[in-house]
Amino acid sequence: TPPPPGMAAAYPLATLGDFWRILFFGLFAWWYSRNVLEVSVALVVYTGAWHSKVPTQPRAYMIAFAALLMGHAITGNSILKGIGLIVVAWLARGPLSIVCDFGGPLHVLAMMGQTKAVGFLVKLGFSVDAQTFVGRFTALHQAAACGNQETCEALVQQHKANIKSKDRVNRTPLHLAAVAGSAACVKRLVELKCPIDIRANSGATPLHMAAELHQPSKEGLASILAAGADANAQDEAGGTALQRLAYKGNEAAVKMLLEAGAKTDLAAKSGATPLHLAAMQGFSGVVTVLVAAGASKKAKVTQGPHAGATPLDLTKDFKTRVALGEELSQQAKLSDEILEKSRGFAAKK
Repeated sequence: TPPPPGMAAAYPLATLGDFWRILFFGLFAWWYSRNVLEVSVALVVYTGAWHSKVPTQPRAYMIAFAALLMGHAITGNSILKGIGLIVVAWLARGPLSIVCDFGGPLHVLAMMGQTKAVGFLVKLGFSVDAQTFVGRFTALHQAAACGNQETCEALVQQHKANIKSKDRVNRTPLHLAAVAGSAACVKRLVELKCPIDIRANSGATPLHMAAELHQPSKEGLASILAAGADANAQDEAGGTALQRLAYKGNEAAVKMLLEAGAKTDLAAKSGATPLHLAAMQGFSGVVTVLVAAGASKKAKVTQGPHAGATPLDLTKDFKTRVALGEELSQQAKLSDEILEKSRGFAAKK
């Protein structure tokens, strides 16, 4: 990705002297850590960048990131880790904000959960809210996406990072923490007053994101709901968090949302309700919960290949059909039992 206009001209490319500095400190790190793999990767990548003189890579970015990788190779001894950070500080002279804008050391350290190292770079002058050029992620976004609670807390409270910052598709750090399924990180960001109902470009709120996981975190959902999140928020397709949870078959989470005031018959633009989705997937437990909460068994899909279908029309699972109130004959029940047994026998073979 090309840099902003004028950047290549304003910041000179790596020189031969820069290359020897990287090589020297890489060997220094290897001598202490014996971590040949990481040091070798750093040297190969940045030797190649120096040799080809790629004009989209500012000199400060190349040198500082190479030093970061080598400093990361120093493990086990806090003093030696400190030396690695000093190397970063010495080499990353010049336009530090540019270093960070391209997803440099600050972002990587935030992803790694290196809270003290993050603080060190911020004190050196790295812009705490600088965004990567492609995804527009801040260091706080990166820390949240990796579930690094302590780093998130330090960035907001100590270094005054913007907790409302948005990436290229308008997701906040809370959106990414919810996607990561980190209950502790979600809870802390909520406590730090990260907005709970801001919508991404898709219309999804952090609650939608949390509900999207195959096994959503109950603690994460509870934290978002307790902060006052709209349990009936709909995305661009009309989807709700309850619909997503019903489709995933998470009975406990469905109950949690119902208790928080989620509407059972709020349909997507296709007309599909949570009951349709649970029935389609054969989640009889979720179907039972939704029916008990008053979900309509006569609701019909209005668009798509299943237009006109009721929840009962969409399921072939015997238990789900019973949960929907269908009275089956003993013969039909026996046929279903035989079918299930034959499937089990085939699976064993």
